[in-house]
Amino acid sequence: MSEATVWLRDVQVGTLGFASGSSAFRFERNYRDMPNRPVLSQQFEQRGLDRAYQSGAGLPAFFVHLLPPNGSELRALLDRMLENPGDARLLEHLGQSLPGAVRVLLARTAEAQTPAPAGSQASGPLRFSLGGMQLKFSADKPSWEPRFALPAAGLGGQWILKAPAMGWPDLARTERLVTAWAGLLGITVPESGLVAALQGPEPARVPPRRHAVAGNTPL
Repeated sequence: MSEATVWLRDVQVGTLGFASGSSAFRFERNYRDMPNRPVLSQQFEQRGLDRAYQSGAGLPAFFVHLLPPNGSELRALLDRMLENPGDARLLEHLGQSLPGAVRVLLARTAEAQTPAPAGSQASGPLRFSLGGMQLKFSADKPSWEPRFALPAAGLGGQWILKAPAMGWPDLARTERLVTAWAGLLGITVPESGLVAALQGPEPARVPPRRHAVAGNTPL
């Protein structure tokens, strides 16, 4: 049986155990008794924190929804890379790369006791948020370098590079347009732009985000 600790930012929320296709999630007493605690999910608050959330087939729904959905390009890529891992193994693999401030870390690792703050540049395997339908990467761009680079270690770069989506050729342009529109309305938005995605055997290198959208239109 595998066991993992569930964190919300730097607060340990509970423990998730899974074996033989079933799973159970329980909240930590310290978390339940914490005044003004951060909320993991409103559904748990409504249903109660003193019970076990069990699933006889796979993971509890909350954790399944943290993973890239079936049918997405990203899920297909991860299934090929990890040889169809299933939800539990995929959650283990992406434990520090989940949407929002949620982290799921194997309890046997020392890292599970003191997770690095979100956005920090710790050493170790590259990690960045993989949630959602769109394929995206964490990237860095030195000030003297006109191209983006995908870091080989750490918790991610300063830019989010979003790849074009199959079947949605104008997605990058649309996202760039909406971001620019929000900025004109006075909403604080990250720096963004469209960059040319290179084709062929050479890996795509991509210029300016703190949010960059890859498309087929140069900056």
